[in-house]
Amino acid sequence: MAGQADPTPAPSATAFALARGTDIVSSFAGSGPTTVVRPGRLSAPSLHVALDSWDRAGRSVRDEVGELVEIADLAAVRSPP
Repeated sequence: MAGQADPTPAPSATAFALARGTDIVSSFAGSGPTTVVRPGRLSAPSLHVALDSWDRAGRSVRDEVGELVEIADLAAVRSPP
């Protein structure tokens, strides 16, 4: 009927990748509400984490195997006094 709200509820959950066990990468990378979720992949660095992937020669690489490198110090988070 005209003037009535759509009874279909909007999505209220976001799927995301999360590592478990001995894998600590989820401390540095994961996903966010605006990133695409793909099986077997982490979507983006976590907030305030500068990450890159390097080859053995120290060059930045994309779409190939590399070493995960944190390229800047983590931002300090202070508790309120």
